[in-house]
Amino acid sequence: MYEELIKYRDKLYTCNRSHCGFCQEGCLPYKLLGYEQYSSRGRMIVSRVLIERNIKIDENIVDIVFNCFLCGFCNAKCALYPTDIFTALRREINKAGLTPRPLIEVANNIVSSGNPYAFSREDRYKWTKDIQITTKSQSIYFPGCVYPYLQAKQTKTIYSLLAKTGIEISYIPEIDNCCGYPVYLTGDMEKFEAIAKKNYENWKRQGIKKIYTPCPGCYKTLAEIYPEFIENYDIEVYHAVLAIHDAYENGKISLQKKYQTITYHDPCDLTRFMRVIEEPRKLIEAISNEFIELDYHGYFAKCCGGGGLVVAYNPQLHLQASIHRAKEIESVGAEIVTTFCPTCLRTLRKGLKRIKAKTKLIDLGQLIFSSMQ
Repeated sequence: MYEELIKYRDKLYTCNRSHCGFCQEGCLPYKLLGYEQYSSRGRMIVSRVLIERNIKIDENIVDIVFNCFLCGFCNAKCALYPTDIFTALRREINKAGLTPRPLIEVANNIVSSGNPYAFSREDRYKWTKDIQITTKSQSIYFPGCVYPYLQAKQTKTIYSLLAKTGIEISYIPEIDNCCGYPVYLTGDMEKFEAIAKKNYENWKRQGIKKIYTPCPGCYKTLAEIYPEFIENYDIEVYHAVLAIHDAYENGKISLQKKYQTITYHDPCDLTRFMRVIEEPRKLIEAISNEFIELDYHGYFAKCCGGGGLVVAYNPQLHLQASIHRAKEIESVGAEIVTTFCPTCLRTLRKGLKRIKAKTKLIDLGQLIFSSMQ
């Protein structure tokens, strides 16, 4: 009955036998909601019961599954890599026709409009106004959806920054669409696969060989998830921070120490899933007099609350998580907190505003651009 979950039978029974609970530390839904079913171990137990007893998925199970940021903190604590199982749970829920309505609307918006917000295509590339772009190159800029629609200034800055690294990079508005990651998070693999294949066909038609994106979710999707759905996938994908770091290390750009103290919030997709940890730190050290680490950082960084589409399913939990992370940020006393993720920027801004934080939130791309000599 549960074909997606049965693949993980051995892992589920290993979890059941050990019953260690290491995954509970750092799990924000468990900490904020207070019940074990909302922890990683709780979801593992739910998954095992589903395949053992062949019971039907109900609204209670749906609530347990979608009150999860899919941040991967449990992966850092557990070799069973629980988020693979939680993604399978979402697929089972989708097959059962029980995906929450707000998430279905997000998926439908992407299919019909090419973005989660149902905004117009023209708004997607407004950031290109008053900036010189090229549309003919084998390397393209893929800004995602959050940056161009909600953070146009940063989108333009990062494109300009990448151009200054010496990369011959183009932007092609006609083929710039959502990567489909939010659809993947709803569990609707049929819709996601269609989006992935359409994007890939567009890129191949244009002769694209490399993609540079500033969005960690897009980076993870294009580099790790697309190859699972597209045979002989041959596009090289890089997060913008990797290209910028490479240019700095090779002397293609020079940076000055323009800021006093900076702390850094690690985006979950960029850090835990794609293992990009040291590169942003080296760049921050190059532009600041002092880099201050958060208590929870690197592979064990806390989620800001922006993942897993929780913002659509449970906005209150999303906000609680943002406030929780904002308090951790404020406690270290840095002048600036930075990150290289548009979703983290939006989410952290809410929490920092709620606690009336003194720490300023600035996109890392903007900090680097303003520090160039």
